Amino acid sequence: MKKQLLHWVIALTLTTTYAQTDFRSALLAADGIEFTEYWNIYKDDDGKQQITDPRYKVHLVAIENAFGKVVGFDAIDTSNDKKRLFYNYEDDRLDHYGKPAFITNIETKRGYALIEGVLFEFTGLETDGTGFTIDALWFPAGKDTAGKKKKKLSFKEKLKRLKSQMGGGNPLVGAFMEKDLDQMVSEYFTQMKNLQEAHPLTPEEQNEVRAMTAKVDQRNAEIQSKNAAYWNSEEGKRVRQQMRADSGKATTWHIKNGRSSAVSVGINGQTKTLQAGETWTISCQSDAFFAHKESTQWVHDGLIGKGSENCGSTFTIQ
Repeated sequence: MKKQLLHWVIALTLTTTYAQTDFRSALLAADGIEFTEYWNIYKDDDGKQQITDPRYKVHLVAIENAFGKVVGFDAIDTSNDKKRLFYNYEDDRLDHYGKPAFITNIETKRGYALIEGVLFEFTGLETDGTGFTIDALWFPAGKDTAGKKKKKLSFKEKLKRLKSQMGGGNPLVGAFMEKDLDQMVSEYFTQMKNLQEAHPLTPEEQNEVRAMTAKVDQRNAEIQSKNAAYWNSEEGKRVRQQMRADSGKATTWHIKNGRSSAVSVGINGQTKTLQAGETWTISCQSDAFFAHKESTQWVHDGLIGKGSENCGSTFTIQ
């Protein structure tokens, strides 16, 4: 009974910690918070949500436009200052300039939203909020309190900290594993759509959007002009001719898990856990290895296959 009460209190605390808000406000609120990426998001054979494989730890840095409005962000690795995620001012778009719910790239369809304090990373996200697949989740660790006087914790806060210490990880991850994540995202997008309809852009905001669009259009025109000049040059013509000659050649190969259980596969510093029957498409320049995890690091075992030998074909793991 005590254990059930503990779980209930923790879940209640976590779900009420972050107020639902628009993407811009959520980014500003994330200042000083470290986020950890969990890149393996899937449902197991019983349909239970799984969130595994923590990887990068980052701080989110809000990017402002010329009018002082936050329009995107960079994610800076806390260990080496590398940009793990970065803002592309030409192709990244907020779904609404005044009350944005998310940002997505109009070319790659990779997008992001901050929902209940967690950064959702999507693939296939259209500008209208449809077509998304949750590719990764970035969970907050809490604000930096170094040098600050520690406050007295409430009963709920003590339970939350205890659960985190007992589980050896972020308790928010466990709470999200109990949620229907796709439904959670859809409901948030619907709520934000209603908010956007209730707050149409002001004349000032409309002028800012037009100015930003004009700047991007000007930049794109400059790029197109330079590209045209290159492809019309002698070097450009030679490169184009070679590209046409190579166009019929395969550039990827496929690894299929033919076993009845999951298999972890590693390539060039990247590891993916393939569920039974799942296929992974990789570059012909990459060799694939069996992999297992030691502590927090992935270790490669035996060779599965070489990209140069399997290019254009499917290798089935038996």
